[in-house]
Amino acid sequence: MDLGKVGPFSISSLDLKGSISVGHHNAQMKVTIPCSTTMSPISLSQDEAILMMNSDEWSSYSSKVQIRSQIDPGTLKSSLMAFLSASEVGDEMNNNSNFMLSAKSTNGAIVLLLVKATKNGLKIDVKSTDKKTAKTLSSDLKKIIV
Repeated sequence: MDLGKVGPFSISSLDLKGSISVGHHNAQMKVTIPCSTTMSPISLSQDEAILMMNSDEWSSYSSKVQIRSQIDPGTLKSSLMAFLSASEVGDEMNNNSNFMLSAKSTNGAIVLLLVKATKNGLKIDVKSTDKKTAKTLSSDLKKIIV
């Protein structure tokens, strides 16, 4: 029984590329790993986040996430925080329509996400001290299906 062959694989940035062979059939594959898998939450007050945004150089990208189903705003916020491996900036806000999240990537980049609920979904401004992280995360957010 021929179980086939898997590999070789290579990793470039957050893309896993390789091939799968079974018998005489080959298939090339590419799996994109979300940028958020490289992040961990950081705890910031609102004042700390504002001070950071004023003192460091930040790259900024925007994403719109369309919401196709009825979902409780609190559940949506919690799901977004889990997907992004981020924590909410400031405990005093407790607002599910407009909020800020913070995280740090494994490369040391600080990420701030300003989230605003709109009529059709979410508008998310991604700000990071690393341009590539901001751009990749913004691109990942555009692929979310809610």
